[in-house]
Amino acid sequence: MGNLIFGTTTVQGRTFDDIKIQTSKAGVPRPIVFGRARPIVGNIIATTSPRIVAVREEQDGGKGGPSVEVENEEVYRTYAIRICEGPVTGIRRVWRNNELVYDRDSTDPTQLENNAAFLEKADFFLGGYDQMPSAVMQSAFGMDNVHAYRGTCYMVVDDENLTATGGAIPQYAFEVERSEGFVLTSKPYPLENIESLGIAPLVKSVRAPRMPTEFLAVEPLVLGVDVQTTAREEYAVPAHDLAVEPLVLGVDVQTTAREEYAVPAHDLAVEPLVLGVDVRDITVDYADAPQELDIEPLVAGINIQPMVDPYFDSVSLLMHFDGGNGSTTFTDSSNSGSVFSATGNARLYTADRRFGTACLQTNGGYIEGPTSNYWAFGTDDFTVELWIKPDSLGTSGYYDSPIGNWVPLNGWCFFIRPTGAIQFQANNSHIVSGPSVISAGGWHAIRFSRVSGDGYLFVDGVLVASGSLADDITSSAPVRIGCNGVSSTDVFEGLIDEVRITNGVGRSTSNYTPSSNPFPNQ
Repeated sequence: MGNLIFGTTTVQGRTFDDIKIQTSKAGVPRPIVFGRARPIVGNIIATTSPRIVAVREEQDGGKGGPSVEVENEEVYRTYAIRICEGPVTGIRRVWRNNELVYDRDSTDPTQLENNAAFLEKADFFLGGYDQMPSAVMQSAFGMDNVHAYRGTCYMVVDDENLTATGGAIPQYAFEVERSEGFVLTSKPYPLENIESLGIAPLVKSVRAPRMPTEFLAVEPLVLGVDVQTTAREEYAVPAHDLAVEPLVLGVDVQTTAREEYAVPAHDLAVEPLVLGVDVRDITVDYADAPQELDIEPLVAGINIQPMVDPYFDSVSLLMHFDGGNGSTTFTDSSNSGSVFSATGNARLYTADRRFGTACLQTNGGYIEGPTSNYWAFGTDDFTVELWIKPDSLGTSGYYDSPIGNWVPLNGWCFFIRPTGAIQFQANNSHIVSGPSVISAGGWHAIRFSRVSGDGYLFVDGVLVASGSLADDITSSAPVRIGCNGVSSTDVFEGLIDEVRITNGVGRSTSNYTPSSNPFPNQ
Protein backbone atom coordinates (compact mmCIF):
# COMPACT_ATOMS: atom_id res chain seq x y z
CA MET A 1 0.00 0.00 0.00
CA GLY A 2 2.88 2.36 0.86
CA ASN A 3 4.33 1.90 -2.60
CA LEU A 4 1.02 2.84 -4.18
CA ILE A 5 0.78 6.04 -2.14
CA PHE A 6 4.40 7.17 -1.95
CA GLY A 7 6.02 5.39 -4.90
CA THR A 8 9.66 4.22 -4.94
CA THR A 9 12.52 6.35 -3.70
CA THR A 10 15.97 5.93 -5.27
CA VAL A 11 18.93 6.34 -2.94
CA GLN A 12 22.56 6.55 -4.06
CA GLY A 13 24.56 3.95 -2.18
CA ARG A 14 28.22 3.01 -2.43
CA THR A 15 30.24 4.78 -5.09
CA PHE A 16 33.87 4.65 -6.18
CA ASP A 17 34.78 8.27 -6.81
CA ASP A 18 38.09 7.70 -5.02
CA ILE A 19 39.34 4.24 -5.96
CA LYS A 20 42.32 2.96 -4.08
CA ILE A 21 45.25 2.73 -6.46
CA GLN A 22 47.97 0.18 -5.90
CA THR A 23 51.00 0.46 -8.15
CA SER A 24 53.98 -1.73 -8.95
CA LYS A 25 57.16 -1.19 -6.97
CA ALA A 26 60.18 -0.31 -9.08
CA GLY A 27 63.46 -2.09 -8.51
CA VAL A 28 61.99 -5.11 -6.70
CA PRO A 29 64.35 -8.10 -7.22
CA ARG A 30 62.96 -11.04 -9.15
CA PRO A 31 63.23 -14.13 -6.90
CA ILE A 32 64.98 -17.27 -8.16
CA VAL A 33 63.57 -20.51 -6.77
CA PHE A 34 65.20 -23.88 -6.10
CA GLY A 35 63.17 -26.73 -4.69
CA ARG A 36 60.15 -25.31 -2.86
CA ALA A 37 60.04 -21.71 -1.65
CA ARG A 38 57.40 -19.68 0.16
CA PRO A 39 56.12 -17.13 0.66
CA ILE A 40 57.07 -15.17 -2.44
CA VAL A 41 55.24 -11.86 -2.48
CA GLY A 42 53.98 -10.88 -5.94
CA ASN A 43 54.52 -7.57 -7.70
CA ILE A 44 52.02 -5.98 -10.12
CA ILE A 45 53.27 -5.86 -13.71
CA ALA A 46 50.04 -4.88 -15.52
CA THR A 47 46.52 -3.75 -14.66
CA THR A 48 43.52 -2.33 -16.46
CA SER A 49 41.68 0.77 -15.39
CA PRO A 50 38.81 0.07 -12.98
CA ARG A 51 35.55 -0.99 -14.62
CA ILE A 52 32.65 0.36 -12.57
CA VAL A 53 29.20 -1.26 -12.76
CA ALA A 54 26.04 0.19 -11.20
CA VAL A 55 23.85 -2.39 -9.42
CA ARG A 56 20.38 -1.53 -8.21
CA GLU A 57 18.65 -3.33 -5.33
CA GLU A 58 15.11 -2.62 -4.12
CA GLN A 59 14.54 -2.67 -0.35
CA ASP A 60 11.14 -2.74 1.36
CA GLY A 61 10.35 0.50 3.21
CA GLY A 62 8.42 -1.36 5.92
CA LYS A 63 5.28 -0.36 7.86
CA GLY A 64 3.57 0.97 4.76
CA GLY A 65 6.42 3.29 3.84
CA PRO A 66 7.75 3.66 0.32
CA SER A 67 10.22 1.08 -0.99
CA VAL A 68 13.79 2.26 -1.44
CA GLU A 69 15.88 1.48 -4.52
CA VAL A 70 19.55 1.56 -3.58
CA GLU A 71 22.08 1.99 -6.35
CA ASN A 72 25.52 0.64 -5.46
CA GLU A 73 28.64 0.51 -7.58
CA GLU A 74 30.86 -2.50 -8.06
CA VAL A 75 34.41 -2.28 -9.40
CA TYR A 76 36.24 -4.86 -11.55
CA ARG A 77 39.83 -5.07 -12.79
CA THR A 78 42.03 -7.39 -14.82
CA TYR A 79 45.65 -7.56 -13.67
CA ALA A 80 48.91 -9.53 -13.78
CA ILE A 81 51.16 -10.34 -10.81
CA ARG A 82 54.83 -11.22 -11.33
CA ILE A 83 55.93 -14.10 -9.09
CA CYS A 84 59.56 -15.10 -9.79
CA GLU A 85 62.07 -16.05 -12.45
CA GLY A 86 60.97 -18.96 -14.62
CA PRO A 87 60.68 -21.57 -15.69
CA VAL A 88 59.24 -23.23 -12.59
CA THR A 89 57.53 -26.58 -12.17
CA GLY A 90 54.34 -25.30 -10.59
CA ILE A 91 52.49 -23.11 -8.10
CA ARG A 92 51.55 -25.11 -4.99
CA ARG A 93 49.67 -22.61 -2.82
CA VAL A 94 48.41 -19.03 -3.09
CA TRP A 95 47.44 -16.59 -0.35
CA ARG A 96 45.26 -13.55 -1.12
CA ASN A 97 45.43 -10.85 1.56
CA ASN A 98 46.81 -13.52 3.94
CA GLU A 99 43.93 -15.92 3.21
CA LEU A 100 44.67 -19.28 1.57
CA VAL A 101 42.70 -19.31 -1.70
CA TYR A 102 44.46 -22.10 -3.62
CA ASP A 103 46.08 -25.36 -2.46
CA ARG A 104 47.00 -27.62 -5.34
CA ASP A 105 47.63 -30.75 -3.23
CA SER A 106 44.65 -30.45 -0.86
CA THR A 107 42.01 -33.20 -0.75
CA ASP A 108 39.63 -31.27 1.49
CA PRO A 109 36.26 -30.85 -0.33
CA THR A 110 35.88 -27.24 0.77
CA GLN A 111 39.38 -26.35 -0.41
CA LEU A 112 38.79 -28.11 -3.72
CA GLU A 113 35.74 -25.89 -4.25
CA ASN A 114 37.86 -22.85 -3.37
CA ASN A 115 40.51 -24.00 -5.86
CA ALA A 116 37.93 -24.26 -8.64
CA ALA A 117 36.52 -20.82 -7.85
CA PHE A 118 40.01 -19.29 -7.82
CA LEU A 119 41.04 -20.89 -11.13
CA GLU A 120 37.90 -19.59 -12.83
CA LYS A 121 39.54 -16.15 -12.70
CA ALA A 122 43.28 -16.89 -12.31
CA ASP A 123 45.72 -18.36 -14.81
CA PHE A 124 49.36 -19.26 -14.09
CA PHE A 125 52.21 -18.80 -16.57
CA LEU A 126 55.25 -20.83 -15.50
CA GLY A 127 57.90 -18.75 -17.30
CA GLY A 128 58.97 -20.99 -20.17
CA TYR A 129 61.10 -19.47 -22.92
CA ASP A 130 58.46 -20.34 -25.53
CA GLN A 131 55.71 -18.80 -23.38
CA MET A 132 53.06 -16.88 -25.34
CA PRO A 133 51.18 -13.76 -24.23
CA SER A 134 48.06 -14.15 -22.10
CA ALA A 135 44.88 -14.20 -24.18
CA VAL A 136 43.10 -12.44 -21.31
CA MET A 137 45.65 -9.60 -21.32
CA GLN A 138 45.52 -9.37 -25.10
CA SER A 139 41.74 -9.01 -24.90
CA ALA A 140 42.12 -6.27 -22.28
CA PHE A 141 45.04 -4.30 -23.79
CA GLY A 142 45.08 -5.28 -27.47
CA MET A 143 46.83 -8.08 -29.35
CA ASP A 144 50.05 -6.15 -30.02
CA ASN A 145 50.33 -4.43 -26.63
CA VAL A 146 51.02 -7.41 -24.36
CA HIS A 147 54.38 -8.95 -23.47
CA ALA A 148 54.87 -12.72 -23.32
CA TYR A 149 57.09 -12.24 -20.22
CA ARG A 150 59.22 -15.20 -21.28
CA GLY A 151 61.47 -16.34 -18.47
CA THR A 152 59.09 -14.86 -15.88
CA CYS A 153 56.53 -16.81 -13.86
CA TYR A 154 53.41 -14.73 -13.35
CA MET A 155 49.66 -14.91 -12.73
CA VAL A 156 46.80 -13.22 -14.60
CA VAL A 157 43.45 -12.56 -12.90
CA ASP A 158 40.54 -11.86 -15.25
CA ASP A 159 37.97 -9.15 -14.46
CA GLU A 160 37.90 -9.71 -10.68
CA ASN A 161 35.27 -8.04 -8.51
CA LEU A 162 37.34 -5.82 -6.18
CA THR A 163 34.45 -4.06 -4.48
CA ALA A 164 35.44 -5.49 -1.08
CA THR A 165 38.93 -3.97 -1.35
CA GLY A 166 37.75 -0.58 -2.58
CA GLY A 167 39.10 -1.31 -6.05
CA ALA A 168 42.64 -2.00 -4.80
CA ILE A 169 44.45 -5.07 -6.14
CA PRO A 170 44.97 -7.61 -3.32
CA GLN A 171 48.35 -8.62 -1.92
CA TYR A 172 49.36 -12.10 -3.08
CA ALA A 173 51.94 -14.57 -1.76
CA PHE A 174 52.90 -17.79 -3.54
CA GLU A 175 54.49 -21.13 -2.70
CA VAL A 176 56.50 -22.04 -5.80
CA GLU A 177 58.26 -25.26 -6.86
CA ARG A 178 61.17 -25.78 -9.21
CA SER A 179 62.10 -29.47 -9.56
CA GLU A 180 65.47 -31.00 -10.29
CA GLY A 181 66.61 -30.44 -13.86
CA PHE A 182 65.61 -26.80 -14.08
CA VAL A 183 68.75 -24.69 -14.10
CA LEU A 184 69.53 -21.05 -13.40
CA THR A 185 69.90 -17.98 -15.61
CA SER A 186 67.09 -16.43 -17.58
CA LYS A 187 69.07 -16.48 -20.83
CA PRO A 188 72.18 -18.30 -22.11
CA TYR A 189 74.51 -15.43 -21.26
CA PRO A 190 78.06 -15.58 -22.67
CA LEU A 191 80.83 -16.37 -20.26
CA GLU A 192 82.90 -13.32 -19.37
CA ASN A 193 86.68 -13.26 -19.71
CA ILE A 194 88.43 -14.68 -16.67
CA GLU A 195 90.86 -11.83 -16.29
CA SER A 196 92.77 -13.22 -13.32
CA LEU A 197 93.92 -16.06 -15.58
CA GLY A 198 94.15 -13.87 -18.66
CA ILE A 199 92.01 -16.26 -20.74
CA ALA A 200 88.75 -16.11 -22.71
CA PRO A 201 85.95 -18.69 -22.50
CA LEU A 202 86.34 -22.15 -24.02
CA VAL A 203 90.10 -22.25 -23.42
CA LYS A 204 91.58 -25.72 -23.44
CA SER A 205 94.54 -25.20 -21.13
CA VAL A 206 96.46 -22.70 -19.10
CA ARG A 207 100.04 -23.34 -18.04
CA ALA A 208 101.40 -22.04 -14.75
CA PRO A 209 105.10 -21.72 -13.85
CA ARG A 210 107.14 -24.85 -13.23
CA MET A 211 107.87 -24.24 -9.58
CA PRO A 212 106.47 -27.24 -7.67
CA THR A 213 105.95 -25.31 -4.43
CA GLU A 214 104.27 -22.22 -5.86
CA PHE A 215 101.10 -20.62 -4.54
CA LEU A 216 98.30 -20.41 -7.08
CA ALA A 217 95.27 -18.19 -6.40
CA VAL A 218 92.57 -17.85 -9.04
CA GLU A 219 89.40 -15.81 -8.39
CA PRO A 220 87.42 -15.49 -11.64
CA LEU A 221 84.01 -13.80 -11.61
CA VAL A 222 81.75 -15.88 -13.83
CA LEU A 223 78.11 -14.86 -14.43
CA GLY A 224 78.16 -12.75 -11.28
CA VAL A 225 79.30 -15.66 -9.11
CA ASP A 226 82.64 -15.80 -7.36
CA VAL A 227 84.51 -18.97 -8.27
CA GLN A 228 87.57 -19.38 -6.08
CA THR A 229 90.29 -21.90 -6.79
CA THR A 230 93.30 -22.05 -4.52
CA ALA A 231 96.24 -24.39 -4.28
CA ARG A 232 98.72 -24.45 -1.40
CA GLU A 233 101.55 -26.96 -1.20
CA GLU A 234 103.69 -27.77 1.80
CA TYR A 235 104.06 -31.50 2.39
CA ALA A 236 106.92 -33.88 2.88
CA VAL A 237 104.81 -36.93 2.16
CA PRO A 238 105.63 -38.93 -0.97
CA ALA A 239 102.23 -38.68 -2.58
CA HIS A 240 98.83 -37.07 -2.31
CA ASP A 241 95.55 -37.91 -4.06
CA LEU A 242 92.56 -35.61 -3.97
CA ALA A 243 89.29 -36.18 -5.87
CA VAL A 244 86.36 -33.79 -5.54
CA GLU A 245 83.16 -34.19 -7.54
CA PRO A 246 80.56 -31.67 -6.28
CA LEU A 247 77.13 -31.29 -7.85
CA VAL A 248 76.28 -27.58 -7.66
CA LEU A 249 72.80 -26.19 -8.49
CA GLY A 250 72.08 -28.86 -11.06
CA VAL A 251 75.41 -28.25 -12.79
CA ASP A 252 78.04 -30.96 -13.08
CA VAL A 253 81.30 -29.49 -11.78
CA GLN A 254 83.98 -32.13 -11.71
CA THR A 255 87.36 -31.34 -10.25
CA THR A 256 90.07 -33.97 -10.06
CA ALA A 257 93.63 -33.48 -8.90
CA ARG A 258 96.21 -36.28 -8.75
CA GLU A 259 99.80 -35.74 -7.65
CA GLU A 260 102.80 -37.94 -7.16
CA TYR A 261 106.06 -36.49 -5.92
CA ALA A 262 109.13 -37.27 -3.94
CA VAL A 263 109.27 -33.52 -3.24
CA PRO A 264 106.89 -31.47 -1.08
CA ALA A 265 103.40 -32.43 -2.15
CA HIS A 266 100.53 -30.13 -2.95
CA ASP A 267 97.01 -29.69 -1.62
CA LEU A 268 94.48 -28.34 -4.08
CA ALA A 269 91.29 -26.85 -2.57
CA VAL A 270 88.57 -26.07 -5.09
CA GLU A 271 85.30 -24.37 -4.11
CA PRO A 272 83.43 -23.63 -7.37
CA LEU A 273 79.95 -22.16 -7.47
CA VAL A 274 79.19 -21.90 -11.16
CA LEU A 275 75.88 -21.09 -12.86
CA GLY A 276 75.28 -23.00 -16.08
CA VAL A 277 78.96 -23.88 -16.52
CA ASP A 278 80.41 -27.37 -16.81
CA VAL A 279 83.99 -27.41 -15.49
CA ARG A 280 85.75 -30.75 -15.91
CA ASP A 281 89.14 -32.38 -15.52
CA ILE A 282 91.30 -30.01 -13.55
CA THR A 283 94.59 -31.94 -13.47
CA VAL A 284 97.80 -31.06 -11.70
CA ASP A 285 100.98 -33.07 -12.28
CA TYR A 286 104.13 -31.96 -10.50
CA ALA A 287 107.61 -33.38 -10.59
CA ASP A 288 109.79 -31.73 -13.15
CA ALA A 289 106.85 -31.07 -15.46
CA PRO A 290 104.92 -27.82 -15.49
CA GLN A 291 101.44 -27.55 -13.99
CA GLU A 292 98.59 -27.78 -16.45
CA LEU A 293 95.11 -26.54 -15.69
CA ASP A 294 92.41 -27.70 -18.11
CA ILE A 295 89.20 -25.65 -18.06
CA GLU A 296 86.37 -26.44 -20.44
CA PRO A 297 83.38 -24.27 -19.51
CA LEU A 298 80.25 -25.13 -21.42
CA VAL A 299 78.01 -22.09 -21.84
CA ALA A 300 76.10 -23.01 -24.99
CA GLY A 301 72.76 -22.60 -23.21
CA ILE A 302 70.63 -23.66 -20.31
CA ASN A 303 68.94 -26.94 -19.58
CA ILE A 304 65.23 -26.14 -19.53
CA GLN A 305 62.90 -29.12 -19.42
CA PRO A 306 60.54 -28.86 -22.41
CA MET A 307 56.80 -29.30 -22.18
CA VAL A 308 55.82 -32.96 -22.50
CA ASP A 309 52.50 -34.37 -23.72
CA PRO A 310 51.75 -37.60 -21.79
CA TYR A 311 49.70 -38.82 -24.77
CA PHE A 312 52.20 -37.87 -27.47
CA ASP A 313 52.61 -41.49 -28.63
CA SER A 314 48.90 -41.42 -29.57
CA VAL A 315 49.14 -38.14 -31.51
CA SER A 316 48.60 -38.94 -35.19
CA LEU A 317 48.73 -35.35 -36.52
CA LEU A 318 50.44 -32.22 -35.13
CA MET A 319 50.63 -29.11 -37.31
CA HIS A 320 52.19 -25.87 -35.97
CA PHE A 321 52.15 -24.08 -39.37
CA ASP A 322 55.46 -22.32 -38.70
CA GLY A 323 57.49 -21.00 -41.61
CA GLY A 324 57.87 -18.10 -44.00
CA ASN A 325 55.03 -15.96 -45.32
CA GLY A 326 53.45 -17.49 -48.42
CA SER A 327 55.17 -20.85 -47.94
CA THR A 328 53.32 -24.02 -49.00
CA THR A 329 55.47 -26.34 -46.89
CA PHE A 330 53.42 -27.82 -44.05
CA THR A 331 55.21 -29.97 -41.45
CA ASP A 332 53.54 -32.70 -39.41
CA SER A 333 55.46 -32.79 -36.09
CA SER A 334 53.82 -36.00 -34.88
CA ASN A 335 55.52 -39.38 -35.16
CA SER A 336 53.34 -40.02 -38.24
CA GLY A 337 55.12 -37.36 -40.31
CA SER A 338 52.26 -37.14 -42.82
CA VAL A 339 52.80 -35.04 -45.94
CA PHE A 340 50.25 -32.32 -46.76
CA SER A 341 49.92 -30.40 -50.01
CA ALA A 342 48.06 -27.18 -50.82
CA THR A 343 45.02 -26.87 -53.05
CA GLY A 344 44.00 -23.45 -54.31
CA ASN A 345 45.54 -20.47 -52.52
CA ALA A 346 46.11 -22.02 -49.09
CA ARG A 347 49.47 -20.89 -47.68
CA LEU A 348 51.34 -19.87 -44.53
CA TYR A 349 50.60 -16.38 -43.20
CA THR A 350 52.82 -14.45 -40.78
CA ALA A 351 50.92 -11.19 -40.21
CA ASP A 352 48.58 -12.91 -37.72
CA ARG A 353 48.84 -16.22 -35.89
CA ARG A 354 47.99 -17.77 -32.54
CA PHE A 355 51.45 -19.22 -31.81
CA GLY A 356 54.88 -19.48 -33.38
CA THR A 357 55.87 -17.68 -36.55
CA ALA A 358 52.88 -18.26 -38.84
CA CYS A 359 49.50 -19.90 -39.32
CA LEU A 360 47.50 -21.37 -42.21
CA GLN A 361 45.50 -18.92 -44.32
CA THR A 362 42.92 -20.75 -46.44
CA ASN A 363 42.19 -18.04 -49.10
CA GLY A 364 39.39 -20.20 -50.49
CA GLY A 365 41.64 -23.28 -50.58
CA TYR A 366 42.73 -26.03 -48.21
CA ILE A 367 45.55 -28.49 -47.58
CA GLU A 368 45.17 -32.23 -47.89
CA GLY A 369 46.97 -35.16 -46.22
CA PRO A 370 47.25 -38.80 -47.24
CA THR A 371 44.72 -41.60 -47.07
CA SER A 372 45.46 -43.19 -43.70
CA ASN A 373 44.01 -45.13 -40.78
CA TYR A 374 45.42 -42.36 -38.57
CA TRP A 375 42.06 -40.62 -39.12
CA ALA A 376 39.91 -43.77 -38.87
CA PHE A 377 38.98 -43.83 -35.17
CA GLY A 378 36.67 -46.86 -35.25
CA THR A 379 34.80 -46.97 -31.92
CA ASP A 380 37.85 -45.88 -29.88
CA ASP A 381 38.31 -42.67 -27.92
CA PHE A 382 39.86 -39.74 -29.80
CA THR A 383 40.39 -35.97 -29.71
CA VAL A 384 40.49 -33.44 -32.56
CA GLU A 385 41.48 -29.87 -31.66
CA LEU A 386 42.72 -26.68 -33.32
CA TRP A 387 42.65 -22.88 -33.17
CA ILE A 388 40.53 -21.04 -35.72
CA LYS A 389 39.89 -17.39 -36.64
CA PRO A 390 36.97 -17.22 -39.08
CA ASP A 391 36.73 -14.30 -41.50
CA SER A 392 32.95 -14.78 -41.49
CA LEU A 393 30.34 -17.33 -40.41
CA GLY A 394 29.23 -18.39 -43.87
CA THR A 395 25.84 -17.98 -45.47
CA SER A 396 22.48 -19.57 -44.82
CA GLY A 397 22.38 -23.15 -46.03
CA TYR A 398 26.16 -23.63 -46.08
CA TYR A 399 28.41 -24.68 -43.20
CA ASP A 400 32.14 -23.88 -43.08
CA SER A 401 34.37 -26.82 -42.15
CA PRO A 402 37.87 -26.07 -40.76
CA ILE A 403 38.96 -29.74 -40.71
CA GLY A 404 37.69 -33.22 -41.53
CA ASN A 405 37.44 -36.08 -44.01
CA TRP A 406 33.63 -36.21 -44.03
CA VAL A 407 31.51 -36.79 -47.08
CA PRO A 408 27.79 -37.31 -46.57
CA LEU A 409 27.19 -40.21 -44.15
CA ASN A 410 30.86 -41.16 -43.87
CA GLY A 411 33.84 -39.77 -41.94
CA TRP A 412 34.06 -36.87 -39.49
CA CYS A 413 34.50 -33.08 -39.44
CA PHE A 414 33.78 -29.82 -37.62
CA PHE A 415 31.11 -27.47 -38.98
CA ILE A 416 30.73 -23.76 -38.17
CA ARG A 417 27.11 -22.73 -38.71
CA PRO A 418 26.06 -19.23 -39.87
CA THR A 419 24.46 -18.72 -36.43
CA GLY A 420 27.85 -19.04 -34.69
CA ALA A 421 27.05 -22.56 -33.48
CA ILE A 422 29.68 -25.31 -33.76
CA GLN A 423 28.95 -28.89 -34.74
CA PHE A 424 30.97 -32.10 -34.77
CA GLN A 425 29.79 -34.57 -37.38
CA ALA A 426 30.58 -38.33 -37.35
CA ASN A 427 29.04 -40.39 -40.16
CA ASN A 428 25.33 -39.49 -39.92
CA SER A 429 25.43 -38.40 -36.25
CA HIS A 430 26.34 -35.06 -34.81
CA ILE A 431 26.66 -33.00 -31.62
CA VAL A 432 25.92 -29.29 -31.94
CA SER A 433 26.15 -26.29 -29.60
CA GLY A 434 23.80 -23.38 -29.20
CA PRO A 435 24.28 -20.24 -31.32
CA SER A 436 26.91 -17.52 -30.92
CA VAL A 437 29.71 -19.59 -29.37
CA ILE A 438 31.92 -18.77 -32.38
CA SER A 439 32.42 -15.19 -33.57
CA ALA A 440 34.08 -13.91 -36.72
CA GLY A 441 37.36 -12.03 -36.41
CA GLY A 442 38.57 -13.63 -33.18
CA TRP A 443 40.71 -16.65 -32.29
CA HIS A 444 38.89 -19.66 -30.78
CA ALA A 445 40.23 -22.95 -29.42
CA ILE A 446 37.90 -25.76 -30.51
CA ARG A 447 38.13 -29.34 -29.28
CA PHE A 448 36.06 -32.51 -29.61
CA SER A 449 36.79 -35.53 -27.41
CA ARG A 450 35.07 -38.90 -27.42
CA VAL A 451 35.32 -40.91 -24.21
CA SER A 452 33.60 -44.31 -23.87
CA GLY A 453 31.07 -43.59 -26.61
CA ASP A 454 30.12 -40.09 -25.41
CA GLY A 455 31.16 -36.91 -27.20
CA TYR A 456 32.22 -33.61 -25.61
CA LEU A 457 32.45 -30.39 -27.65
CA PHE A 458 34.45 -27.40 -26.38
CA VAL A 459 35.00 -23.79 -27.42
CA ASP A 460 37.78 -21.86 -25.63
CA GLY A 461 37.90 -24.52 -22.93
CA VAL A 462 34.16 -24.37 -22.14
CA LEU A 463 31.96 -27.45 -22.67
CA VAL A 464 29.26 -26.20 -25.09
CA ALA A 465 27.60 -29.52 -26.01
CA SER A 466 27.77 -33.23 -25.21
CA GLY A 467 25.90 -36.43 -25.92
CA SER A 468 26.13 -40.00 -27.15
CA LEU A 469 28.27 -40.48 -30.24
CA ALA A 470 29.28 -44.13 -30.54
CA ASP A 471 29.53 -44.35 -34.34
CA ASP A 472 32.13 -46.64 -35.87
CA ILE A 473 34.26 -44.11 -37.79
CA THR A 474 36.05 -46.23 -40.39
CA SER A 475 36.76 -43.70 -43.14
CA SER A 476 40.46 -43.42 -43.93
CA ALA A 477 39.87 -40.76 -46.58
CA PRO A 478 42.42 -37.92 -46.66
CA VAL A 479 42.08 -35.27 -43.96
CA ARG A 480 41.62 -31.76 -45.27
CA ILE A 481 42.46 -28.69 -43.20
CA GLY A 482 40.37 -25.74 -44.34
CA CYS A 483 37.60 -27.96 -45.69
CA ASN A 484 36.23 -31.52 -45.54
CA GLY A 485 35.38 -33.98 -48.31
CA VAL A 486 32.77 -31.59 -49.75
CA SER A 487 35.16 -28.99 -51.10
CA SER A 488 32.66 -27.17 -53.30
CA THR A 489 30.51 -25.73 -50.47
CA ASP A 490 32.19 -26.33 -47.10
CA VAL A 491 35.44 -24.34 -47.41
CA PHE A 492 36.45 -22.48 -44.25
CA GLU A 493 37.49 -18.86 -44.85
CA GLY A 494 40.00 -17.60 -42.28
CA LEU A 495 43.09 -18.60 -40.31
CA ILE A 496 43.95 -21.93 -38.65
CA ASP A 497 46.74 -22.74 -36.18
CA GLU A 498 47.89 -25.60 -33.93
CA VAL A 499 46.05 -28.67 -35.25
CA ARG A 500 46.31 -31.87 -33.18
CA ILE A 501 44.60 -35.25 -33.60
CA THR A 502 44.97 -37.83 -30.82
CA ASN A 503 43.82 -41.31 -31.87
CA GLY A 504 42.94 -43.47 -28.88
CA VAL A 505 42.67 -40.79 -26.18
CA GLY A 506 39.77 -38.54 -25.24
CA ARG A 507 41.48 -35.62 -23.55
CA SER A 508 38.55 -33.81 -21.90
CA THR A 509 35.09 -34.42 -20.47
CA SER A 510 34.73 -31.10 -18.57
CA ASN A 511 35.90 -27.50 -18.81
CA TYR A 512 39.64 -27.01 -19.25
CA THR A 513 42.03 -24.10 -19.78
CA PRO A 514 43.48 -23.93 -23.32
CA SER A 515 47.26 -23.85 -23.23
CA SER A 516 49.00 -20.50 -23.63
CA ASN A 517 51.81 -22.35 -25.47
CA PRO A 518 51.99 -24.39 -28.69
CA PHE A 519 51.26 -28.10 -28.40
CA PRO A 520 54.40 -30.03 -27.28
CA ASN A 521 56.49 -31.94 -29.80
CA GLN A 522 57.13 -34.82 -27.43
